[in-house]
Amino acid sequence: MPRFFLLCLTPIVVSFCALFSTDRNISLELIATIPNPCPQYSLIHSVDCHPIKKLFCVTYPSDNRVMIYEYEDAYRPTVFQSLQNPSACLNAPSHALFSSDGKKMIVINWMDRIITIHCEQGNGLYSEVTNAVISPPSSLADLHPHGMALSPCGNFLAIAYGWSNSSTRAIALFYLNDLLGCELRDCLYTQDLDGTPKGVTFTPDEKCLAVTFSDLNALMIYSIDDETHTIHREPKQVVAGPATGMLRPEGVKISPDGRHCAVTNSELCTITFYPFDPMQNRVTQDVPEYTLQSGLSFPHGIDFSPNGSYFIVTDFGPIGTTANGSLDMKHLPQPSQSKINIYLLRH
Repeated sequence: MPRFFLLCLTPIVVSFCALFSTDRNISLELIATIPNPCPQYSLIHSVDCHPIKKLFCVTYPSDNRVMIYEYEDAYRPTVFQSLQNPSACLNAPSHALFSSDGKKMIVINWMDRIITIHCEQGNGLYSEVTNAVISPPSSLADLHPHGMALSPCGNFLAIAYGWSNSSTRAIALFYLNDLLGCELRDCLYTQDLDGTPKGVTFTPDEKCLAVTFSDLNALMIYSIDDETHTIHREPKQVVAGPATGMLRPEGVKISPDGRHCAVTNSELCTITFYPFDPMQNRVTQDVPEYTLQSGLSFPHGIDFSPNGSYFIVTDFGPIGTTANGSLDMKHLPQPSQSKINIYLLRH
């Protein structure tokens, strides 16, 4: 058996920790922790849950790897599949997600900016050989992708391009044309943005994008025009300020019922939850309704399970940042310090 799979099949650390909320409507209980399976330290960048099956995919950019885990028994998650090079064409995969029907997995690379698509096969596994490779448009070819989100209907793809405070940045909206490519419908470029976008997600009705800005300590909500599919240049809401508890926000997701918006704060090692109105597509109060602040060290990617029962977090471990806001890759934590946490969510 290859050494990698021996590492993956080592016992997954399971721990139980009741975490207390400032709002009794929400509580999270840590039920399982999956350590970094790679032989050396790797960032664990994104997590995305399958819309139907009890699977979630995770990107390991430092190791050029995408892992799919099964959580049929969420207390004891197991490795379902690993996608590796050369057939997977991974080049520091930044984000991976499942299509709305679960039949495809979409991956975007940090280094070469290409998008790869891996189709589900008859045995339920995803093709290790890419079924499609999509190059970025020339206007985005030099930008580093960070966050990525698929609209609930599966037709539109949003990508936040942001690296450091001094890098060129953008928020792009694509029409996803099955395996044929991505058509760029609209883009907010550096001149349209005050800060560095990191995380992005669609609202449940697909009429807005929620975007985190790490250097502004802010969450902004942008409307999308129904007819032209363009992003309004001015956000309809800006959530910022000391009361929000945001500090270097990264990932953002809205719960399946549309009632909660979660944000990872890498500088504070917390995750803040805000009440959300899915009818008006607004955060209804700046003060968090709940703050998760135990057992985290640079939380990054997050996702809710489709039924809202579980909340999954990727955690970099104690890695530092540079003066311009990028990660300090010269001083890396121990491999075991990066992990995935699975929480039981009650709300």
